[in-house]
Amino acid sequence: MAFIRQGGWCACGRSFNASSAEFEAGISAYDCSAAGNKLWQAHGDAWKKNGSAAVKLATTWFLVEGDEEGRGGDKEPLLSNVVVQSVLALIDPKTAMFEETDDAPVTGKNHAGFGDGGCHGESFRDIFEASNAEAEDDDELYRNLAGEDVPFDDLTPAEQRYYSDPTVDETTTSLAEYCEQRPGEQPDDDAG
Repeated sequence: MAFIRQGGWCACGRSFNASSAEFEAGISAYDCSAAGNKLWQAHGDAWKKNGSAAVKLATTWFLVEGDEEGRGGDKEPLLSNVVVQSVLALIDPKTAMFEETDDAPVTGKNHAGFGDGGCHGESFRDIFEASNAEAEDDDELYRNLAGEDVPFDDLTPAEQRYYSDPTVDETTTSLAEYCEQRPGEQPDDDAG
């Protein structure tokens, strides 16, 4: 069964519900249905409640498959064994229509502390490098402020700090918001 996931997720396999301040029993996703060749439409209670706000975050979207473990606080599917099928592009926010792209997926952003006895320390990049994942750093792409997917080394120093900061959840904090919270760290900051 296919679902739509907004942004990366932690290797712990749980989403954090900001409303209840608790971890949920799986990775949050949205219900969806096939709507034509490479087209998918988001729907369901969670989309009705959060879809318009999610669209404004302008994060990466994924078509995923996984085992539904239950429903979360927003009545969204909670998944285990999540596998990315495709990167999606939102083509019509009003109808919640997405189209599959040929982009390579970059899915991880662990909770702060993951791997240190609980979710509260290392960034996904640290774990990715330590685990000798199948892709080399040159193959892994990151979305820069201009909306381009580039290797980590091609990001500005501020963009690199954003992706490496273990306290950042990319699904709720944009690069611009991150830099606004840290005076002197503008997105185009070239100082190390």
